[in-house]
Amino acid sequence: MDWSQLFEASTWSGFTQNIFSTPSNFIALAALLVSLSSAWSSRHHSRLSVLPAFATWADYPTAENPTCTIMLSNKGFGPGIIQSFEAWHGHYRMPGRAHKPIRCLIERVFKGYQLHVEKVAGPEKGHTFGVGEDLVLARFDVDRAIVDGGDDYFEVFFEPVSLLIFYRDIYGREWVYLVEEFEGHTHLLRWWKRPYLWIRYKGKV
Repeated sequence: MDWSQLFEASTWSGFTQNIFSTPSNFIALAALLVSLSSAWSSRHHSRLSVLPAFATWADYPTAENPTCTIMLSNKGFGPGIIQSFEAWHGHYRMPGRAHKPIRCLIERVFKGYQLHVEKVAGPEKGHTFGVGEDLVLARFDVDRAIVDGGDDYFEVFFEPVSLLIFYRDIYGREWVYLVEEFEGHTHLLRWWKRPYLWIRYKGKV
């Protein structure tokens, strides 16, 4: 054994002997560990308590009301600071910013059908999306033929649609909320997670 190993071993041995030599030392160490664990738990809980939680849903058109409304809401406990918003149809990303991607998306999805678009919107970069805030992403009337086909037929038009919202919480952590195949998922963006997102969403991140 070389001198460095002997020093390390003797130092560690002496340290452990001193710690466990008296009950008071052991109690002090235990108290320190509990304090550190409590501080980490408190910090973790504080961050979780202010997380935004985005949700989307749609009111489907019916025979009595051919209007479809798509909503975005923050159901979480803290605001989300919008970084960017994207709308996709398959592998094609809608151009523009603000409300333009949604308008392009709706017109592309229902191309060839009579369509009246009443309202479109998109979360703007830098906007602080508050707790309980709702945003009408789109409100439009669809063709009677689509309504007569029922909900299952209507959903076929939206199967290739994906929405991505990149945002930060008040601690500066970066998140992405993704809607694909009628399901919403939230991911914390870290460098080790980006390859997964790249593969999963084929270049959408």
